[in-house]
Amino acid sequence: MPAVQKVVVVGAGVLGLSVAAKVADRGAQVVLAAPPLDYRTASLRSYSWLNAFGAAPESYRRLRLLSLERYRAIAAESSPTPWLKFDGALTWRDADKLESLQARAAELARSGYGAAWFDADQAVQAEPALDRAALDGYDLVHVPREGWVDLPEYLHQLRRRLVARGAQFVTLPQAPTLRVAGAKITGVQVDARTFLDADAVVLAAGAGTPDLLRQVGVNLPAQTNTALLVTARSSAAAPKAVLRAPDIAIRPRADGTLSLHAEWADAQVTGSDEQGWHVAPDVVTAVTEAAARWLAGNPAFTDVQTGIGHRPIPGDHRAVVGEVGSVGGLSVAFSHSAATLAPILSELLAGEILDGTRSPLLADFRPGRFAA
Repeated sequence: MPAVQKVVVVGAGVLGLSVAAKVADRGAQVVLAAPPLDYRTASLRSYSWLNAFGAAPESYRRLRLLSLERYRAIAAESSPTPWLKFDGALTWRDADKLESLQARAAELARSGYGAAWFDADQAVQAEPALDRAALDGYDLVHVPREGWVDLPEYLHQLRRRLVARGAQFVTLPQAPTLRVAGAKITGVQVDARTFLDADAVVLAAGAGTPDLLRQVGVNLPAQTNTALLVTARSSAAAPKAVLRAPDIAIRPRADGTLSLHAEWADAQVTGSDEQGWHVAPDVVTAVTEAAARWLAGNPAFTDVQTGIGHRPIPGDHRAVVGEVGSVGGLSVAFSHSAATLAPILSELLAGEILDGTRSPLLADFRPGRFAA
């Protein structure tokens, strides 16, 4: 048996479930502690574009590429996977942002990522669901290696795996209390009567992670914001590729609907955790109209649903992963790119917890970088 025999994971989003599954796969006892349905869980409202497209340090890009490889292995092992697809992505921008897109595409091409420029005709040939007239005057970046994952279904798969491994599931009625003795984590206090003892604890509670770390005097800077995800069914054939237009991002879903995300719409969300979050109907209509503009036949949308949740963003926009240096046995997994990074981060973190060796791949992402 490993030296660490019991691990408590706080949080049941894609990072929490992925870490729990990897630890359980290695034979350790796992307790997953999370609210019954957390409206703040980003994983349930994630756009979930799988990519290594954005400008980032080489160490961050390497992690994303490794995680994409892990997802492809999952797709190969679990085929068919209607909830996990690699049918490419197309990105295009207005003139004021074209220069930065050109620079990024050139960098990706040099790195061997496979990015290529398409004119409007090539784009429609690659993705017939696009409206050719709407693309007049645009050149698009095509990346065939990118894809998407429906996180609710992936989370279901991870839960099934944990059940098969004998994991214990504990409902958190409120934020738990971390218990520490002699600079070592001893477990998690759920309520007055329930204490979960542990050899190691992993905090993967999304937007709630910084608050939990403050209990033990650890500062985790965050720029967490609130995001709106719209899902809807198009009257026309759904695209296969991820589409990243200047004003809207569109991706297919396993059930035939589309996920729609617009950063300008995020700013229209109002409310609070205490009173609930809201978005005006005309904002939702504007999102679907923006999507229709780029799709062939300018389709109508039905079955329109909205999801609003917190989007956890580390203060320096890089993942925060690894043991908290000041508290032995306490680790954290916190990232804005959790959908893309979950397979590789969970693999590396589980290895560190159970083997006691630090992965060089996580050197740039440890929580200690924020220490005063």
